[in-house]
Amino acid sequence: MGNGQGDKPAKPKRPKLPKSAPQDLKDFVSCKIAKVELSPGKIDWLPIPISPDVKFKPGAAGAGSVDIEMKLPLKDEPITVPAKVNAEGKLEVDPANLPFGADGANDWVKELNDWLASRNRKLGPPEIKDGKLVLTKIAVAAAAPRQGAFLPHVPRGEKFAGGALVVLATVAGVAMMPSDSTGPVTERIVPAVEVAVTTTTAAPATTTTTAPEVVEPDPDTVDRLVDVMVVNDACLALGHGDAVSYITLVFTGHPGFDGPFEMNWGQTPNGPLTGTGTMTGGVGRIETEIFSFGDYQDALVRPVGGQDADLSRILDLFPFVVGPDEQACDASSLEPAPVATGTDTEPAPEPEPEPEPEPAAGSDTPADDGPATGAQVETVQEQTDAGPPWSLLLIPGTILFVGGGLVLDEERRKRRVEMGS
Repeated sequence: MGNGQGDKPAKPKRPKLPKSAPQDLKDFVSCKIAKVELSPGKIDWLPIPISPDVKFKPGAAGAGSVDIEMKLPLKDEPITVPAKVNAEGKLEVDPANLPFGADGANDWVKELNDWLASRNRKLGPPEIKDGKLVLTKIAVAAAAPRQGAFLPHVPRGEKFAGGALVVLATVAGVAMMPSDSTGPVTERIVPAVEVAVTTTTAAPATTTTTAPEVVEPDPDTVDRLVDVMVVNDACLALGHGDAVSYITLVFTGHPGFDGPFEMNWGQTPNGPLTGTGTMTGGVGRIETEIFSFGDYQDALVRPVGGQDADLSRILDLFPFVVGPDEQACDASSLEPAPVATGTDTEPAPEPEPEPEPEPAAGSDTPADDGPATGAQVETVQEQTDAGPPWSLLLIPGTILFVGGGLVLDEERRKRRVEMGS
């Protein structure tokens, strides 16, 4: 979408929270309650890929600020994330100390501020009470609709769409009106004299067509003839960095699937994870960032945008156990995928069309050159009745449907404004 003058901004959406988030926090974000208390401890609903231990302390920036202390896996010292509510009632978080997830945190905070503003709400100054973070919301007076406007609480775009639907219904109703129509002209031949005709018909020629031979594909290379790639061989490696570690999958497959690949881990200590990589020349490599020790299993590998690969030949690699020791992968020992040669995938030739039989020489069958001499030709033309214009009922029906919907939407939006939600 362009950013030129006249572009309408997107309607704010309620920021998402995982199912594990506390119910009172969900109600607070949904504007069902005006106050929420967040307890310290392990929190698994933050918009980052781990569940840290959290403590809340008064912020070093003064009133209206909070310092969020987080203990992350694989790190000895905790980190501090400053946060505050500014004078406009908007939440501000500085995720610079986060080793990962900063973009997700910024996006979630912006969605929360935009959502509260669209609901005529803003945040009050945060408080620390018995180690808990206390957040409150303050109502903001909404702008009054214009006096005398038609359905003032209904958005202009919705009213325009309703009017356009009525216009389309009018055009369709008129276009589908039946009209008196005249059928096609047909000619009927009335013979004046009966003529005896002797016809001799030659037997048609017989043509034999032989179907092309069907070539069965080699079972060892059938994976290149279908949409599902077979992982022929693979190994897993483990490496540790400063803040995160990596699981690397090296695998072989048919080079016809070369390109970007992705790998999904269904069960890990931190929930589902996704890694990315590529395959070149039939050898692929995919890396997945991880944050905790434990078992990693329920793996799926697929070309980006394609179907899940067949992992039946490498099931002995799972579950993959991650510990403090690094693990190596000898990619040179992997068996490459077999590649077929020849013309087993060329399309079969199409059969030649059968020639139409020609009349035999000496046939007494006369050519069809029109009616016999002395015959009369009658012209017949039919006319049908149009019937009632039922299609015009589409116009008042659409007006009632659109008008009723706009009125109901006006009442719903009006009650929401009056209730201040």
